[in-house]
Amino acid sequence: MNDDARHTLYVCRTCPRYEKRPPPGEPTAGQALADRVKALARDWAGRDAVNIRVITCLGGCPGPCNVAVTGPGKTRLRFSRLGPADADAVLTLAERHLASPDGELGTDDLPDGLRGKRTARTPPRIVPPAGQG
Repeated sequence: MNDDARHTLYVCRTCPRYEKRPPPGEPTAGQALADRVKALARDWAGRDAVNIRVITCLGGCPGPCNVAVTGPGKTRLRFSRLGPADADAVLTLAERHLASPDGELGTDDLPDGLRGKRTARTPPRIVPPAGQG
């Protein structure tokens, strides 16, 4: 299925970009978060509806670690200052974003561990009708 037609949870593996790299063989904090999210997702009810993509950067480098959720016609939300202990909350976030008609999640709609950690909100991509724009 085309990634544009599915909901996606992005996890930055590079975090923390501006700090000393871990010793060889040890994961970055971002990769540790990504690994934990992917491990929990094996038994997660939303695994068939949401792509989990581990990527190089989400542009939240000053506040590692970062994740973002997006979906067709929905607002993209980025969260920062996360770690492996937040993996459950990240999957709950993805479920709530999937269930939301527009991707807008108020503070009360966020998992407890993610409140106060939303660092970006990007409106959905607007595609003009064929022949316009």
